[in-house]
Amino acid sequence: MRSKTQELKKEAEKSKAVAKELEKKLELYLKQAEGAKASEQRAIEEMKMKT
Repeated sequence: MRSKTQELKKEAEKSKAVAKELEKKLELYLKQAEGAKASEQRAIEEMKMKT
């Protein structure tokens, strides 16, 4: 029984690590998307000024 508990704890730790890694990737993706949106907005503003 004890080894099953330890096995489950190890599995939980792995899952936490994977979740943390995915969270970091998601945050990076969201920052990139935010940056792209801001860049697009600046380009639109520049085009408006030129016309």
